[in-house]
Amino acid sequence: MKPFSKNDNGGDLVETAFLVQGLLTVKQYFTDGNSDEQQLAQKIDQLWREVEWNWHTRDGENVLYWHWSPDKQWAMNHKITGYDECMITYILAAASPTFPIAPPVYHEGWAGSGAISITATSENPALTLKHRVKSDQGGPLFWAHYSFLGLDPRGLSDKYADYWENNVAHTLLNRQHCIDNPHGYKGYGERSWGLTASYSVPGAAAYFQGQTDQKPDSDQSNLTGYAGHSPAFDLGVITPTAALSSLPYAPGEVMLVMRHFYENLGPSNMGALWVLRCL
Repeated sequence: MKPFSKNDNGGDLVETAFLVQGLLTVKQYFTDGNSDEQQLAQKIDQLWREVEWNWHTRDGENVLYWHWSPDKQWAMNHKITGYDECMITYILAAASPTFPIAPPVYHEGWAGSGAISITATSENPALTLKHRVKSDQGGPLFWAHYSFLGLDPRGLSDKYADYWENNVAHTLLNRQHCIDNPHGYKGYGERSWGLTASYSVPGAAAYFQGQTDQKPDSDQSNLTGYAGHSPAFDLGVITPTAALSSLPYAPGEVMLVMRHFYENLGPSNMGALWVLRCL
């Protein structure tokens, strides 16, 4: 398997967390099944117990590190801090029955000793968590999805936020940005919205990852790049999964999008709707 980069060729704790989240969901489903299903559930339980979450505190720091490599060690040097898609990493690390992290790792590492919280404004909706983007409208919408594929955000709260309310606000702010459409892209509106990570215009990945100061040309029509689209980084690319995956947070608003994609763009195109280019 080709590594993401020359230094990123080892353990990836965030992707491991996404995998474990899914496996634990499967385990829960098969725990009381037939003998084969119970055996599968037991194997998943073993895998879950063998993940060394606390190894990624890098000799006891109060933060988790994203990457570790057997030959590059900690060369990536990427601390996992909030708020973004990585919350499930800290949840699973704290819940581990075998290699748990201590509470300060969550509170100081993920929550930045409280810096993750922001005071809600008079706007409705409004975020209560400081997203890791330069915008009060939130980051890419997958941040409201990935950590909650197996973790129910309803009623989930700590001293920093109510996570259901934050995700609902995140969704509605992303939608409102597309309706307001400050860049004047064709096709944006209440039936076509949703900014998240996906294919993008060429050069978007390098700019998004801070490798260049040259902003990509949003007028290009071919989508061979990658970007984590958000209101702060809007290149005119609507990603259908952004809105559709937000159905629990805004069912009425999302159904308008779903019907538009199906009825107006055609059912034959539904399987190919990875991204919509709006020029």
